[in-house]
Amino acid sequence: MRAVPNLAVRRRGALFAGVASVLAVLVVATAGAAAGGARAAGPQGTLVFASDRSGRFQIYSIRADGSRLGQLTRGRAADAAPLFSPDGRLIVFNRARKHDASELWVMSADGSGQRKLASSGSAPAWSPDSRRIAYIDARYGGALVIAGADGSARLVIRGSNLSPYWSPDGRLIAFSRQVGDRTNLMLIGGDGHALRMIRRNARALGWSPRGEIAFTGKYGSRVGLTSTSGRHARRLLPSDASALVWSPDERRLAFVDRNGLHVASADGGHARGLPPKNANWVGSPAWSPDSRWIAVPVAPNGSILQDLLLVAADGSSSRLLTARVPRPWGTDYGPASWRPRGATPGRLGRPPVAPLPSETVSTSAFQPGVGRIYELAADGGLAAVVVHSEPRICAGIEAWEPNRRRVVRLQRQGCGDHGSVYEPAHGLAVAGRRVAWLEVSGGNTTQTQVKMATLERPAPANLAEGNADSEPLGDGTLLAFTVEDRCEVGPPEPGNSDRCSPSRKTSVVTTVWRVGGQERCGPPASFQRPGCARVAQAESKLILLAVDAGRIAVRTDEGVRLLTASGKVLRDFSVEADTAALSGTRLALRTAGAVEIYDTGSGQRTGRFPVPNGVTLQDLEGDILVTASGQTATLQRLGDGRTVTLHTVGLAKAQLEQPGLFLAGAHRVTFTPMHDVLRRLGG
Repeated sequence: MRAVPNLAVRRRGALFAGVASVLAVLVVATAGAAAGGARAAGPQGTLVFASDRSGRFQIYSIRADGSRLGQLTRGRAADAAPLFSPDGRLIVFNRARKHDASELWVMSADGSGQRKLASSGSAPAWSPDSRRIAYIDARYGGALVIAGADGSARLVIRGSNLSPYWSPDGRLIAFSRQVGDRTNLMLIGGDGHALRMIRRNARALGWSPRGEIAFTGKYGSRVGLTSTSGRHARRLLPSDASALVWSPDERRLAFVDRNGLHVASADGGHARGLPPKNANWVGSPAWSPDSRWIAVPVAPNGSILQDLLLVAADGSSSRLLTARVPRPWGTDYGPASWRPRGATPGRLGRPPVAPLPSETVSTSAFQPGVGRIYELAADGGLAAVVVHSEPRICAGIEAWEPNRRRVVRLQRQGCGDHGSVYEPAHGLAVAGRRVAWLEVSGGNTTQTQVKMATLERPAPANLAEGNADSEPLGDGTLLAFTVEDRCEVGPPEPGNSDRCSPSRKTSVVTTVWRVGGQERCGPPASFQRPGCARVAQAESKLILLAVDAGRIAVRTDEGVRLLTASGKVLRDFSVEADTAALSGTRLALRTAGAVEIYDTGSGQRTGRFPVPNGVTLQDLEGDILVTASGQTATLQRLGDGRTVTLHTVGLAKAQLEQPGLFLAGAHRVTFTPMHDVLRRLGG
């Protein structure tokens, strides 16, 4: 039923990119949890983490049992990567006010007393006495900086340095230094003196409780331990771990490799896998103060969204830290930091403030992530929006179910500082539980991919690729899209694969597909896609205009053609139309200077409503026509001509479904039940 905008003009934009620096690895397989035995006692204490659940990354605190969620930071900047000081009094974190800069800030454990430590800083590490912080400053090409927690007494060690780690006694700092294409393991005193290289082609991973340095070599080599002299190196782990940390009681070692999360004895022996099983991603682990639990950020199988999982160190159980927390944005959670043992509530100060009320999704409205809403699509009780902002070229896609108060982020493209020559995600469609859209990618040449995801499986799948200038459209079980096969018409040329075959008469052949069938959508590919069925094909452009109740309206060179889902031609309309909406026996067409209504059975025009050029056809549900102009959406009942106008902040976008009306402005989407819509129309 949805009307499709004219594709001649597109707006470019971008979605604000979260800045959480999450160390993660792709998981191929994960070993199962330990069988049998008593379950570990429930997790205790307090954790802090970053999440963009409010639309931009902010820092939150939560009890280990999932209660008492508190928000520690607010504002227009994006905050991420919080890390408790060893005494539990302070938290250091990253703050990004701009897309290309990350500041280093320090605050009290309750979120008060926020102050900037450095204008540029990353990878902060606390000294064991909580008085100093070592970090990397990008302004000096990756210099290692050692500073007091109040920003005083800065020492700068120049070079292209990475990842500092304090020794357990606070006297030394191990870090990595890039020299050309080589990374060396370096050591320096906590006072900034006695810099020396102790091992070539090695990267620091941390310190063992015995004062040895954990390191890994290049090209996926094993993890080893070395003394501070660089001698007496020995193997710690047989695999290349991306992150490792010893437990506070010094008895066990948690690490993450390509197979997921593992725990071993302190010397690296007796390693075994822990949950989660079959995850897409597992991030850096953090031990609880009592050494019984491990917190890790994970992206479950079939999802691109990260959550925080608490895993018993003995493998007996695991639980989502945020299970009791509403997930209004369906978005990411960064790595957690556990408040150290001995940091009592009195030392923490006042309790953290509660999250903003606006962070809960109601049955009537929600505000998606940072950026502007550029597209809205809906089917039944499910709506989806494309959110992006200029000048960068990227986008996020979020789906909303008002009756379940549920929002799920289905896609968030990576954003470059200066944008891209390609369009962001666009061409949104909703069909039942499925959401589809277009993405443009490539190098010297580009191609358009048709992506699809569901709320239950939000990881996008490719439906097709090639040239898909027509936006996908959906209604119920029907999800349709087009793919174009283009070539150069002319005599054959040796070595020119772009030439058309001799049998081709035109340079463009368009195929209309629908999801569900035995054929492969679009050109063959090495990876698996859902099956499709071919609906229609023409040696010309075919543009999808509308779908409804198993029917598809397409624009052809001669006008508008109405097809069944199997490709049977129901009727041709000799009308030039930019957009269309279809509902029951009515077909609405946006023509030059008017919106025209046609009967799909007889083909006769039953109504014509002159409208200015700035009016767009949005939707048609039953006999209610929906149009928009600027910041105003208009609902008109065709039977009696009654109208209702609704105003938005920003360009209005509207979709009318049997459950009700979805209306979006620049930053907010609302839902009005159909009985209220009918009441406002006078019956």
